[in-house]
This record gives sequence, C-alpha cells and structure tokens, in this order.
Amino acid sequence: MIVTPGQDWFEGERALDVVPRFKPRVGEPWSRRLNYTSGRTLTHRALQTEQQHRDRHFALFGRAILPGIVNGLELKAEPVPPVAGGGAGEDWLIHVAPGLAIARSGEDIVLASPMTVRLSEIPAGLHLALGGASPEGYVVLSVVPARVNRARLHDATDPCLVDPDAHSYEDLVTADACAIVWQPLSLSVPAGATAETERNLVAAAIFEAEAAAAAGNDYPDWFSTGAPIALLKVDGDGAIQSLDRNVVARRGGTAERASPALVFAGRDSLWQARFDQFIEHLQDLRFGGAELKPATKHARFLPPAGLLPAKLYDFETRRLGFFPEGYRVDAAPIPVEQLDAIMAESLPLAPFDLQMNDYVQLLFPVPQAVFEPDLLVTETLDPVFQAEIDGAQADVVKLTSTRQEIRSMAAPVFRLVDPEDIPE
Repeated sequence: MIVTPGQDWFEGERALDVVPRFKPRVGEPWSRRLNYTSGRTLTHRALQTEQQHRDRHFALFGRAILPGIVNGLELKAEPVPPVAGGGAGEDWLIHVAPGLAIARSGEDIVLASPMTVRLSEIPAGLHLALGGASPEGYVVLSVVPARVNRARLHDATDPCLVDPDAHSYEDLVTADACAIVWQPLSLSVPAGATAETERNLVAAAIFEAEAAAAAGNDYPDWFSTGAPIALLKVDGDGAIQSLDRNVVARRGGTAERASPALVFAGRDSLWQARFDQFIEHLQDLRFGGAELKPATKHARFLPPAGLLPAKLYDFETRRLGFFPEGYRVDAAPIPVEQLDAIMAESLPLAPFDLQMNDYVQLLFPVPQAVFEPDLLVTETLDPVFQAEIDGAQADVVKLTSTRQEIRSMAAPVFRLVDPEDIPE
C-alpha cells in the first residue's frame, strides 16, 4: 500500500494514528480459506476451514432473499395421554412436517423427515440465558440450523463383531441438521383484550412491531433465532391454550421488492402473513362452531384484503352483517383472472380498524366470459317509461279486441249475401 501524506499540513502537524489500522491480511477469519501448496500436508482442520469458508459464502448468498419458510414445516400439537401415577402438569407433543426454511443469517434449514418432540423437552433459544426454564405465556417456536459430528452407523446386518481397536478408523462426518427451540415473546398482551379478541390484538401488535423494525431495515428479536414456525400460548401447567402459525411464520425464499408509496410499512412476507393469519383465524372459529358475525366480537383489526365465506352474504337482502354499522360496504364483480393483481395492490395498505368508520368493497370473482360491470345491479324501469309501455299495451289490447269483434260479425254477413246478386 502506498501512503501519500497530505499536501496542506500546518507547521508542526504530524500524524498520530491511522484508521483503519494497516493489516497484512483483511477479512480474517471470515474469508479465510486454503492456499493449496505442492508438498504441503492436507489435514482435517484445513478441510474444515475450507468447508466453513464455503458455508459462510452460501449464507451470504442466502441473505439476498427474504428469510422464512420456503415450503413445508407445518406444525400440529396434541396432548400426551395421561399416565397413571404421573407427575403434576401436562405435556404436549409437537409434530413438525418436513420442509425448508431460510434463517435471517442466510443459512438454509432443512428438515428431511417428520419430527415429533415433547414441548417440555424443547430447549430455549441458544442466545437466551434461561437455563432449564419451561415455556410459559406467549412463546415463539423456531427451527434453527445445527451441525452434528457423528460416525457412520455400524451395519446391523454385518455378522462380524465390532472391533474396539477399529474405533480410530471410524469415518467421522459433520452433518447438517436442524433443531427446534423456543423463546418468550417480547411483547405484552394489549390492554383491553378479552378472551375473544386477545388473539387478534396480539397478532396486530406483532405485525406493528415487525413493520416498525422493517422501516429501519431490521427484524424483530424473535427472528434472531432461526426461522419462526408458530406462536404458542402456554399456561402455568404446560398446557397449550392456543397455536397460531401465520402470526410469526413468514414466507421466505423470494427476492424482496421495494415498498410502494403510501402503504403500511413492512415487507412482502409481512403483508402476506396478515392475509394468511386472518384466514387461519376464521377457519379456527368456524371449526370451533363460533358465530363469525359481527367481526367486532372476535377482532378489532382486519387486513386490507382477505377472503370471507360466501354464506356470510345474504344475496336476497344484499346485506353482509360482518362489518360494523358505521362501515360503508359496496359490492362489485371482478374477473377471476384479475383477482391476483387486485390482491397484490391491496395487501400493502393499512389494516382496517373496526372502531373507526371506513369503506369496504366486496369483490365477487366470476369467469371472464360472463363478466360485466353491472352484473350485480338489478335494473329498475323509469316510471314514465313504464307508463308509456302500459299505454301502448292497452292500445294493442283495444285494437285486437276490435279486430276480433269485426271478424266475428263477418260470417253472418256473408250468409245474408247471395253470390248471384253480386255484379260482375
């Protein structure tokens, strides 16, 4: 490096330090890799260094896409059947389906086969100093990348006994793996939440916190450990009170697009999560036999775009009954082919607050072949036009009856006339 001194120095001025400091190599140990030299021994530590170099660069490439779930990793919870003479408290089984996710660090997390684990056996996040604490309250379940050093398994069909002296020749490998961890949710339950609205208010608080972090090009702290897959509410006895997947799980693996103007802050994955969480909440209410109307019974905030069951709309009275009375609700048809474009433009908007008057438009998807803008409009005739139609119909009836009367008189007249008296 050639250092050129400044040209305009004051008399007696001299350099005290250089920032950044000069170093013989830049980037160690992050960019450290092998420099293959003929005749130099290739050790296992050197190979590990090369593999770590490749892993770090793959993770760097992974940061170019959104973190979250690429596919799979669906989660289901069920209580463990009680055992006679068992201890106090409950335990639950967590079933996780195979899938792929991208961590915030850019590392890929692969679960190749289904995983079942007890909730009480799931450890806390690796960065949390919680010791042997058990999950309680609102906790976030995440899958995290892991590395496992193991030897290749002994072939059970081999008739030969295992030779203890051969252990030094075992093929030790480092395999990619994933683990499930939990961490407490750093948000508190919003004030004024009831048993029916708590789920919606907690989801709204999470979405708002994530949007605030996204405004600063950051992520909330529950993304610091792997990829979140579900939010659990656990009581003091270890029983799961609720399970909400889409409130923390995000769709990943896609490029992040620039946020359009005048929208709710956030990312594509957050906007999609609001839509998915609303659908999941409605489905859980329907399966539980709850009445969906009115919406204020179960929620305060709704996403700017969503799907509603068709049975909520009364086609005879043209009333929905889902939104508050202060809402103006209009309906319009839309071609199915344009529905995705409308959704993409609507999802980034601010959510609906059911405590404030607003405007909602219901869109009814129809095939392009039958679409017309006034498909839902019932046409009514103008009174003047209807009066003219009634008058014309009355004139037609009068003329028709007169014609029939004359035709009925024709036969007697013809009988009174002698054809021979008719001059030629």
